[in-house]
Amino acid sequence: MAQAIETLRSEVNNQSAIKEFGISKEDWDKNLDYIANNALIDPCTGFNPRVPTLDELKAI
Repeated sequence: MAQAIETLRSEVNNQSAIKEFGISKEDWDKNLDYIANNALIDPCTGFNPRVPTLDELKAI
């Protein structure tokens, strides 16, 4: 299954890593709390079968 997803990603020319968008690890780490908090309060998150914790979102 993972290989099929990687094949699709490649076929649609989607980047495989955040750094390929020009975002440094330092910038990512600096903004991780902000990103995870916004994901947590996003209305779509409530439709997940399992509501994640802030730490789980940061790990993803």
